[in-house]
Amino acid sequence: MNESGDNNNSSEQPEEVPNVQQSRQGPNQDAQRFYSLLKDADQHLYEGCKNFSKLSAIILKDMLPLDAKLPKDTYEAKKIIKDLGLGYEKIDACINDCMLFWKENANDEECKVYHTSRWATNENDKKNSGNDKENNGKDFSSDPRNVRLGLAVDRFNLFGNMSTSHSTWPVILIPYNLPPWMCMKRSSFMLSLLIPGPSSPLNDIDVYLQPLIEELKELWDDGISTYDVSSNENFKMHAVLMWMINDFPAYGDLSGWSTKGAFACPSCNLNTRSQWLKYGGKYCYMGHRRFLEEDHRFRKDRNFFDGTDEMEKAPIIPSGIDIMVQTEGINCIFGKKKTKVQKRKRKRKEDVDQEPKGWKKRSIFFELPYWENHMLRHNLDVMHIEKNVIDNVLGTVLELPRKTKDNLKARLDLKDMGIRHTLHPEKRGDDKTYMPRSCFTMVPKEKDSFLRVLKKIRVPDGYASNISRCIQRKQRKIFGLKSHDSHIIMQQLLPIAIRGALPKKVSMALIDLSCYFREVCSKVLQVEDLEKLESRIAMTLCELEKIFPPFFTVLVHLVIHLATEAKIAGPVHYRWMYPIERLHKERIKSRKRPRRVPEGVINKIHIEEFCDWFRTYVVAMSNTEKVKLTNKVIWLAEGPNTEARRMKRYVVNGTKFQTKDYEENKKTQNSGRMTNDPFILASQTSQVYYVEDERDKDWLVVDKTKPRDVFDVRNGNLSDNDVDIYCDNEPYDTVTENPPNNVNDDLNWARNNVDGTIVDTSLPLDEENFMDDSESEEDY
Repeated sequence: MNESGDNNNSSEQPEEVPNVQQSRQGPNQDAQRFYSLLKDADQHLYEGCKNFSKLSAIILKDMLPLDAKLPKDTYEAKKIIKDLGLGYEKIDACINDCMLFWKENANDEECKVYHTSRWATNENDKKNSGNDKENNGKDFSSDPRNVRLGLAVDRFNLFGNMSTSHSTWPVILIPYNLPPWMCMKRSSFMLSLLIPGPSSPLNDIDVYLQPLIEELKELWDDGISTYDVSSNENFKMHAVLMWMINDFPAYGDLSGWSTKGAFACPSCNLNTRSQWLKYGGKYCYMGHRRFLEEDHRFRKDRNFFDGTDEMEKAPIIPSGIDIMVQTEGINCIFGKKKTKVQKRKRKRKEDVDQEPKGWKKRSIFFELPYWENHMLRHNLDVMHIEKNVIDNVLGTVLELPRKTKDNLKARLDLKDMGIRHTLHPEKRGDDKTYMPRSCFTMVPKEKDSFLRVLKKIRVPDGYASNISRCIQRKQRKIFGLKSHDSHIIMQQLLPIAIRGALPKKVSMALIDLSCYFREVCSKVLQVEDLEKLESRIAMTLCELEKIFPPFFTVLVHLVIHLATEAKIAGPVHYRWMYPIERLHKERIKSRKRPRRVPEGVINKIHIEEFCDWFRTYVVAMSNTEKVKLTNKVIWLAEGPNTEARRMKRYVVNGTKFQTKDYEENKKTQNSGRMTNDPFILASQTSQVYYVEDERDKDWLVVDKTKPRDVFDVRNGNLSDNDVDIYCDNEPYDTVTENPPNNVNDDLNWARNNVDGTIVDTSLPLDEENFMDDSESEEDY
């Protein structure tokens, strides 16, 4: 992050802030270095080269001809890279993650905590010892050139699936001063730290973040001298870290809050409502009636919930000052002795009670002078939350093995809780148990119709992957969904496929959940709409509590807080993990060893690209050079002169359109378009795709697409098409009214007209033996 090459001498020669007259003297020394780099970037490696410059070739040396204008040695190459600001400082860390050998500890030979050696040793090679102001918050917002930053930290396996024991943690800074279509691009990301290691640093990650925190404090307090090319002046640029972007496990490591156990929700904090499931062997997070209005009729509806009245108010998200008070006195000792990983055993409540609850530490980010004043410090990641929710829903309604939340354990937990008696398991003979068919699981015919809709969907090319590959109709399964596949299914395809596949009371609740995700993920958000969504999602989760078994993992519960965070921080596209995850995948792909290009392929490339190269080469020639050419050569360089061009595909407004012939044999379709007039410009059309539902003959559902990374700002004027409205017609007004008195009259949890399931297990169940079940308990 160091932008000035003279920072090391700042203590001897303090730099004064130049006045306007002094600053209008052209670029400073750092800016001059940057312009020198631009000159190197524009210098072609050799005559006729279009793809590589002198600067880019530093890392592409083996791909170029021998006469390429490369740095003569490593020293010259490093000198150029250093001027670009791409240098790095290598800092040793204790093997137990308890300290850095940095600053006053830079010359230490051993760890101060465990007294372990700083240097790695092995039997064959033992390495020799040695070393191989005041808060300016009031003024920060007055200058739009000051930088707002986000920080993303995520686990990244450099070797992909080839090695599961490696764990590298890139720490990436994201600049929010850029336009919305640029700030979340890979080219805008800044790698500030790289934490390698065989395992995750977990709670000890604060040890590695110390250098970054010090630079962030310097950028806030002192700023850094920067050249503004638009005004031809030097100024002091300051920066502020706005928030963190992580998945939920990393959320706990960075914030210091324990994201497991009874108080797993960081927003509800110590008021998290949880219940230990005796047979499920984990916590369930329900109790969403307290987020409703105080006079809502559901609060006194005992029969359809947990058998109690709900009088508690919704919890308040803790402020930074609250967290400072709660973490006062916590003594966190960093570092851990590496122990052999044991096979995971099923958790018991008494074991879980011994785990840390609440705060494990005060996060190192509270060393930033402004951190406690932020309204939102750590973002809940919509990407992973949405994936967890759709996995729970699909696994349960389709009764997928090891994925369904409606199993014998769940039925026994219902019996233990004393609710939903019609779903309790019944003893049949000496070694059999009967489970009545629930209203939220599909029978084989319903599964067939549901999966048939998903199997036949052809979405636009590049809009999503081939979802049909994940459908196994014979086995009535869906598997292998990627995060973006789950995103498309939750927000667009689930409402279409679920109709008629489940009783109306069940499908309506799931459709409303889908609409919530679609609206909270809109690129245009209004505060008044988000306030309605806050009330609406509370009602939706209560409806799901009435219907489904206790399948509310902590990530499902976190859905209640997404609209609230969007009201504080804006659209989720700047705060979710999709861009970070894509970056990691690109890095893995880039590590694949390049194959030798066959001679035939080279000839083919030459035939395809020579004409373009020839035309560019001639056009770039000076008039003096062109005089030496014949007219025939100039005519050939111009290429064929055609009046019109025919194309198989065309991209407009970020959306790809293709001809019907081109897509005929593809698994995607692209020909759908939406217009209001018969004759329009290409830029005035929108793309749609069609979903066939065989349950409604001769009827196709039209779904409009929105490109991922296109933001139509329209000079600040938003049109109606900028707002995603997917489900305007609700069964009743969930925000301002209570449901009709008869809304629950036909809510029967068991489907008496359908046979249930026979399980080869006898009742009463031996809890000790049941706890040895090896079913996965991963919640995220």
